[in-house]
Amino acid sequence: MTTRRKFIAAALPLATASAVCAAEPPVEKPLNVDGVDSAATKEEVKKSVLFAQSWHEATYAKRQYLFALADWPTSGASYIDLHGWVYNKHFKEWRRICLVKTRHLGKAKLSIDEKKGMVLLSGAANNDLKDQVVFQFDLRVTDDDAASVR
Repeated sequence: MTTRRKFIAAALPLATASAVCAAEPPVEKPLNVDGVDSAATKEEVKKSVLFAQSWHEATYAKRQYLFALADWPTSGASYIDLHGWVYNKHFKEWRRICLVKTRHLGKAKLSIDEKKGMVLLSGAANNDLKDQVVFQFDLRVTDDDAASVR
């Protein structure tokens, strides 16, 4: 009987230690370099976009929009991303509507025509893309789910 007690007493700390070792480490959210797909506030959206050089707010058809131009620091080719969100009134959060990744643009200029609902991304560097529209987005294809709000 004493050997059984000694065995249990000796094995118990080992079993506890192995149970602790077998536990999974806490899972951290991976860093999303492209920003969030949805967030409750503008501040959360703005914190999520790395290397954002400029932020632009717009209103079209009583919908609120938020856009960011992110210029990645690289040596050589330019990497400029355009991010866009619309405020969803039903779910009370900002939801991504576009993510455009450009390469070799040099510099970019974002124009938003709030009357027509058009978003234009143009080249701004001194190269063959200067003043050329490289991306065009029509805000009429977006929705804020305002009709679902009661």
